[in-house]
Amino acid sequence: LESPLLPQRFSEKGQPCSEVPAGSGFDLVVLEDSHSVIRAAMELNNCAADYVRELRQKRCALVVLRGGNNKLLAMGEWDLHDRRWSQISEHSDEPVRPEWQNMFDHIESESLFPVRSVLLLPGLLDDDPFAEDDLENGVSVFSSECTSSLESFCNRSG
Repeated sequence: LESPLLPQRFSEKGQPCSEVPAGSGFDLVVLEDSHSVIRAAMELNNCAADYVRELRQKRCALVVLRGGNNKLLAMGEWDLHDRRWSQISEHSDEPVRPEWQNMFDHIESESLFPVRSVLLLPGLLDDDPFAEDDLENGVSVFSSECTSSLESFCNRSG
């Protein structure tokens, strides 16, 4: 997953900032592999390890809030299809406190896990009138730069 906004730093007061003294503030970080998900699930005593399959299938992303002492404080599940937080909780799935919720909400935007370009293959829509609906639920493996190059390649005649 690509996310240019993360890790995102916050001051002790929960305000976004670029530099925070060592040992203070908060970080929001995307869990990038199954090992980090399992470690986070153990530390937060939650069921995040059950989401490894969904992560691999690019259905969701897990983002953790880490304190200045590197202790995990909360975890959020970002739904990559609906583009919203499915859940955000603290240790043992307790509801997240409002000031931490605000940090997760601050990074919620179109640039959080940007939507990849969808590449239409020649003749795809001609054969299946419902294929366009399926494209909305798909996740492309191509970056927008790659898609531009591939579009010109796919649209060559002959």
